[in-house]
Amino acid sequence: MRVLSSTASIVDPGVGGPIQEDSPPLSMTTFRKTAEAGLEFLRANAGNMKSVTDSGIVFEENFTQLLILDVTKDRSLVDLSPCQYTWNFFRNKPVFSETFPDDLDTTSIAWSVLPCQSSLADMLMRDMSNYTTPEGYFLTYLDETRPRFDHCVNVNVLRFFYTHGAGSALKQSLDFVYRVLQDRSYTSGSRYYVYPECFLYFLSKLLQFDASELDPLREAFTERIRERVGLSGGPLESAMRLISCARVGVSDDEDLRRLISMQNSDGGWEADWLYRFGSTGVRAGSRCLTTALAIEAITLHLPEADGPINA
Repeated sequence: MRVLSSTASIVDPGVGGPIQEDSPPLSMTTFRKTAEAGLEFLRANAGNMKSVTDSGIVFEENFTQLLILDVTKDRSLVDLSPCQYTWNFFRNKPVFSETFPDDLDTTSIAWSVLPCQSSLADMLMRDMSNYTTPEGYFLTYLDETRPRFDHCVNVNVLRFFYTHGAGSALKQSLDFVYRVLQDRSYTSGSRYYVYPECFLYFLSKLLQFDASELDPLREAFTERIRERVGLSGGPLESAMRLISCARVGVSDDEDLRRLISMQNSDGGWEADWLYRFGSTGVRAGSRCLTTALAIEAITLHLPEADGPINA
């Protein structure tokens, strides 16, 4: 099968204006054809899901591929580093330096998505708890010489702890995330993540856990995601926004129309900026991640009776 370009073309993050209110309703055929074309794009790029920087450097990394696996549940699509314990963002040589430490963000996503024995999870949670600020917020790197923290990273670490039954003990980190949600400081992005929707998307994953201490977060989250409905943005923002809306039953037809209209003729969506490297500000993204999230967003808006579109 011909491999379609998974890295070429970067979307302008300013694209995506308002959709006309009198637009005709989308047909089920449009939904299914759009999602199926996206799946074909992912299959054609299986094992070749590289990322690209805003300067055009193509590189391999684990983090985005783990997010793709989280969405698709299809291990055959991704090519991850062999790993037994902590994870590194990069799959091979780092882009900007000779060495790059393992980090809590990639490790948390990995062991929230991949099978993880309880003994390994317990050991990891003990070790990760040593990498916090004096206030109890999780740091980003498993490296005491790089004391960076990010509210999105804290959400992903919380998800890992909840996945393995220990999240309720992390009151300081939970309170921190709640304050970020309440005061809307996430609307400027974060140290490592470009768009506000990244925080909301990761938070929607955390809020799938049935825990009473998450109820205030869940209530505030629903209010905040309503505020984002219909705002302009590229395909990654629209897809993350739609997924977050669907998780709490909020309708967002405008973003759905916009997302479908941005699909390319090869079935994929353009790369859009997921994250930035804190030391340089260089941004990076992946067509395959944007496409996987777009398929998930569209699938979540299919009527239940029509059934899922499987990868």
